[in-house]
Amino acid sequence: MIDLSPLFNLLPNFAPLECLQARFMQQALVGLLLIAPMAAAMGVQVVNFRMAFFADAISHSAFAGVALGLIFSMSPHWTMPAFGLLVGLSIMALQRHSALSSDTVIGVIYASVIFLGLSAFF
Repeated sequence: MIDLSPLFNLLPNFAPLECLQARFMQQALVGLLLIAPMAAAMGVQVVNFRMAFFADAISHSAFAGVALGLIFSMSPHWTMPAFGLLVGLSIMALQRHSALSSDTVIGVIYASVIFLGLSAFF
């Protein structure tokens, strides 16, 4: 494991803000600086493939996964990722086998998943 303590010792000198004096804030800043270039490069590809709405649909499918887990008396820790995987695979399958644009497919699945989650709770 890489020892980042010299970096954390220098950080308060370069970032004199009061909030960056706490160790957890310094760790968050270093994590942000490490992840930001990768996220930027990945974001370009996401937009190029017209899948900017994909992450939103998958994250909201977790809500429906929890609802289904509670309805069927199963642990939401298992149903949430399983349902998210099912939603992701169904989006990819519909994109490949239909003439609809990817944003349309993602929007339809997104609305369906939100409807399923809300109707399961009420």
